[in-house]
Amino acid sequence: SVAINTMSGSTQTDIDDAEITADTITLNANDNSTNVGVAGAVSINMTKNEGAGVGLGVSVNTFSRGTEISVTSGSLLTATGLTLLSTSNVGLYGFGIAGGAGKTGFGGAVAVNTVSGGAVAEVLGGEITADTVTISAIETNEIWSLGGALSLGRKTAVGGAVTVNTITAETAARLNDATVLGRTNLGAVTVTGSSTSTIGTIAIAGAAATESTGVGVGVAVNVI
Repeated sequence: SVAINTMSGSTQTDIDDAEITADTITLNANDNSTNVGVAGAVSINMTKNEGAGVGLGVSVNTFSRGTEISVTSGSLLTATGLTLLSTSNVGLYGFGIAGGAGKTGFGGAVAVNTVSGGAVAEVLGGEITADTVTISAIETNEIWSLGGALSLGRKTAVGGAVTVNTITAETAARLNDATVLGRTNLGAVTVTGSSTSTIGTIAIAGAAATESTGVGVGVAVNVI
């Protein structure tokens, strides 16, 4: 069996060449997404002396989303406080499980999980008149992955499990080419970017043959 899941898109909040005067100005962009992919297969060949049992489970999960806040160079913002908060929280769970039994048994499981995107908050010029300015981009990514395969064969048994997990996401908070003035008394100007990524993975394979050869191989590759 094969399970393929794809999530894409973005959450955006923008002020584009606008003039705003208010007590406080707050821009939020928030994305909370979860993706679960499960693929499983079992094959049993009941013929005693011929044929093969082949089980294959493949789970491919791709997440490409992000959050973005931007204030463009033509904007004039006046407030006691200006806050930009861009947050992205991603949970991706991929499981590939397979089993095969027969004269020749083969079980193969593959789980491939990819996360990209990120959180961005930026002021790209313009004039800000405020006593406090806070620009924050916060990103949290989690991948939990399992590849499991079991094969049983009278003559030959081969089991293989592979998990590949990749996180390539950008977190950025920027204050570029902008004029910042105090409305009454300029206090704190804070620009913060924070990223936390976690990958938990298990690749396990087993093989048993009563008369000849049994081979089990498990491979896990993680990239952040």
